[in-house]
Amino acid sequence: MKAFKETSVRIITDDKTGLFFDVSSALAAGGVNIRAVCAFRESGKAYFYLLTDNCQKSVELLNAAGLSASAKDVVALLADNKVGEASAVSRKIKDAGISLDFLYGTTSDAGGACMMVMGSKDNSRLIKAING
Repeated sequence: MKAFKETSVRIITDDKTGLFFDVSSALAAGGVNIRAVCAFRESGKAYFYLLTDNCQKSVELLNAAGLSASAKDVVALLADNKVGEASAVSRKIKDAGISLDFLYGTTSDAGGACMMVMGSKDNSRLIKAING
């Protein structure tokens, strides 16, 4: 497993029906691929966190579509999809005394690669804790 700095797209906007369509369509029209996504709604707001293959272009496309998009530094981690990987990485984070602000990820078939995306108050320290 290997952690590295990445930049994600963050959208915080008023909740309405069809937002996932609005986001995914704006990116697709601009030729941008979504690599990982986390989305939820709370108290009348919609929140999207995306890893794409081009963060800067994503922010531009989404803002042009009327969505409030910005870039956010995160930590990405590529790992094998096997029993115990999440436990191993979370042990390293816990042992370093780091609290995560958020965590989301992707999965794959057993044996394939998956990705975790996370953030803390000190992402450089988080990367060092995971990579050793």
